[in-house]
Amino acid sequence: MAQLSVYTGPTSNSDNQLRLQQAQRSTAYDPVDKLRVSTPQSLIDTDFEYGQQPSKWEQLALQNNRQSLYYVGNAALPVNSIAGNQSNTYQLVIGTSANVTVATGTSIFIEDALDANANGWAYVVAGVTAGTSFTVQVAQSVTTSVCWNATATYVYQGYTYTGCGITLTGTAAFTFVGSTVTCTTTYPHGLSAASLIFITGTTGPSTATQINGSQIVATVPTANSFTFTNVNGTPSTTIANTAGQTNLFARPSGWVESRAFDGSVNFTAGAAVPNQQLMRQTRRYFRYQSGKGIQFSTGTILKPYILEPIITSSGSIVTVVTKFPHNLTTGPYVQVSGADQSAYNGIFRITVTNLNTFTYPTLNNAIPSASPATATSGFLRVSPYSWYGSRNRVGFCDMQNGLFFEFDGQTLYAVYRNSINQITGTVSVTQNSPLVTGTNTQFSTQLTPGDYIIIRGQSYRVLTILTDTSMYLSNEYRGSTIANALVSKTIDQRVPQSQWYDVLDGSNSASNPSGYNLDLTRVQMFYIDYSWYGAGVARFG
Repeated sequence: MAQLSVYTGPTSNSDNQLRLQQAQRSTAYDPVDKLRVSTPQSLIDTDFEYGQQPSKWEQLALQNNRQSLYYVGNAALPVNSIAGNQSNTYQLVIGTSANVTVATGTSIFIEDALDANANGWAYVVAGVTAGTSFTVQVAQSVTTSVCWNATATYVYQGYTYTGCGITLTGTAAFTFVGSTVTCTTTYPHGLSAASLIFITGTTGPSTATQINGSQIVATVPTANSFTFTNVNGTPSTTIANTAGQTNLFARPSGWVESRAFDGSVNFTAGAAVPNQQLMRQTRRYFRYQSGKGIQFSTGTILKPYILEPIITSSGSIVTVVTKFPHNLTTGPYVQVSGADQSAYNGIFRITVTNLNTFTYPTLNNAIPSASPATATSGFLRVSPYSWYGSRNRVGFCDMQNGLFFEFDGQTLYAVYRNSINQITGTVSVTQNSPLVTGTNTQFSTQLTPGDYIIIRGQSYRVLTILTDTSMYLSNEYRGSTIANALVSKTIDQRVPQSQWYDVLDGSNSASNPSGYNLDLTRVQMFYIDYSWYGAGVARFG
């Protein structure tokens, strides 16, 4: 999900207030509110991204609206090797070219390793040895002995946002039978089977086979419990945790890759797990200037092609192996083009084999005469074509307001988002608790699970509605404890492509005056502008 933010509410144009805002603005930001990376030469310097420049963009990965781990994109560790531990395939030994300080228990993010199972968030099992190496544990078995790619792999130290852990009650929230561990949470956790989690700080007399590290949820018996198969084997003794939000985190799966050699940026929510989000923005808000409208344009592929696929066949079954994790699930369709034999090309429903492999049957069981497939010219192109359950967005927007394009795998929409409508009644909320108690509220008729609401400026996702006056949120309420607070509901008004002035279907009809046929598997220039008060016309193109 790509998001570019714009403030659409009222703003004073008083010169005195403007000066005060500028004086209060952190020195970390430049004159148009981007992260400052150097002495600015001109304002226009901040509007473009050439090469990596990771610090000019911000990104946030969420799981069910819950923030947790993050890393600083322009602060890669000086790593020069990543080797699999053949005695423990869930461990990697990371070598450094300079002395670093990484303590046991730290989170580590690995990007573009040669083995896809090594990518993502890892847990430091043993801190730096002699200043030159440290050992980490990942959630999936790594079979490649050398995972380091000198031209692509990056390693970052991770950090946690304050108060983002999932709350555990008491000091014995984890129990186990064999290697199956059950975790009980104080409130509904919002996780699902295959959700990624990160555990740190649990203790026991022997830590070698305890549960700390990256894990994957196996089952969700109740809203307040889940199980996972411990990658470290059977715990050796009783597991002790700290009550509260310091041991268990929802582990994000998304990442961003800047491709300086072709000027593109690839990013993904990272996993086929419900409610994963990856947001990327150029700046937090576009500041209001009296008398001026604003416009936005970008080049984006809403059906992004899979990089460097290898396509082979065995009879009428075609296998596609991707360089990076494809993040697809069994069931969606892909479009294949550019192969030298027609049997490979077309739109096909896929079956996923692993993170880097999927298969499809050829049309009418036609058998290609040669394998692997080669390109007639240029490159083989494999693009997700249609799917359900996820959305790509690009435009002016944040979690609460904005204008953006949205493709949900079936339909392209122009969307107007607002949060100006308040629900009936008032609510009482407690800091670090997801429970919302209403007075004269109608939760069950005015809200549904999955809706986003705003309490005191912060967005929360409705997780469970118990009654008209009681519900749970994801994540926990982060503000000061308060009674009689007002609640606004975020509403997305979607206009499908079929209702646009120009439907862009290539029909050359009255509804398609341009004659243009929109192909979302190719780079398109998306354009939005709106009137200066935010009270006039918004145009999409």
